Amino acid sequence: MENITVSNKLDKVRIGLVASVIFLLFVLVWIWGPTPESSIETETITKTEIMIQTVFGTTTITSTNSPIMTITLTSTTTATITRTITVNTVVDKRVEPIAFVVHQRSNDIYIVDLETDEVVSTFNIGDNPHEVVLHPTRPLLYVSVAGSRMVSVVDIDSFDTVAMMPTDYYPHGLALTQDGNYLYVTVDHPQQVWVFNTEDNTRIAVIPVGIAPHMIVVDSTDTFAYVTNTISDTVSVIDISSNTVVDTIDVDEGPEGVAVSPDGKILYVANQDSGTISIIDTNTRQIIDTIDGVDGKPIRVAVTPDQRLILVTHFDDGKVTVLNATTTEVLASLQVGPRPLMIAFHPSENLVYVSNLGSNYISIIDIENLKVTGTIEVGDGPDGIAIFLPERN
Repeated sequence: MENITVSNKLDKVRIGLVASVIFLLFVLVWIWGPTPESSIETETITKTEIMIQTVFGTTTITSTNSPIMTITLTSTTTATITRTITVNTVVDKRVEPIAFVVHQRSNDIYIVDLETDEVVSTFNIGDNPHEVVLHPTRPLLYVSVAGSRMVSVVDIDSFDTVAMMPTDYYPHGLALTQDGNYLYVTVDHPQQVWVFNTEDNTRIAVIPVGIAPHMIVVDSTDTFAYVTNTISDTVSVIDISSNTVVDTIDVDEGPEGVAVSPDGKILYVANQDSGTISIIDTNTRQIIDTIDGVDGKPIRVAVTPDQRLILVTHFDDGKVTVLNATTTEVLASLQVGPRPLMIAFHPSENLVYVSNLGSNYISIIDIENLKVTGTIEVGDGPDGIAIFLPERN
């Protein structure tokens, strides 16, 4: 009878040991397996500590960069798990798009979470900033700071200015090549476009263009850049491979905004003084159509990524006109805010964001239903907008 009792006790111990091992394996898989990621941020963890307490004693396992977890087996059949996470640093891991909004008057950049439409941070950038572009592959933001006569390079992870590229005169329009290797900057006073190598931020070319160059765009194949010259009433065509002007296109009075279709075949130019939009065949470099009667000083123009629609901001009357890109028929005239400027597209939804320079907010347009759906309060005098879609891990 005593032998049977001892045998039963040993069987219970063996069962408890097996259960403990199985439970430990389950916990290890849970700890070191994939951890769900927050939509806003992730935690940097310093250490994991696992204490296994059984009838045979206590075992502690320690690892780094994982949650701290303590497992206490109170018997061979039950267990209590306590999980404690110690955060060392917090790293921005947003998976929803964020917008960088530049403000001419308050001299700063607001960061807007486009999931909540709320400002999450701000930082100063310098005197009278205007335009902004994002590097396509590196976490860098380029801002033309006219009053400081430079282009600032900002690390969007730390929001630190990591480089400043002097332009001597007033920089304005910015355009990066699609590979991000070169930055093109319009410089108003000497009628030039400056070209910078983004690897070391050195100037590699100075290109003479027309009088008062303002906005600039690079086509999708990195073949040509197009510059509006507001006083010359022309568009300069720059060959990217040689960094020389290969053609000059006469347009209407006061060309400012410029956009090229995603396929690179059509160029759109907003002529603010004449109230027209010039439509240019980029192959022949000839005007193939002119949209008249675009009142209220058309100042910026954009084409939707699917090439269906043209959007034009009207600086004087606070409107955005939406046109059919094929027929040029006006589909909607939407009231936004005072002195609307930049147009930016949401990367995954049918939304458009418009900066209103004469206010402290940007307008949101539902481009599918052609209506203004709301506003986002930002700083004083919003101008350039760049939208960043973080990498989804």
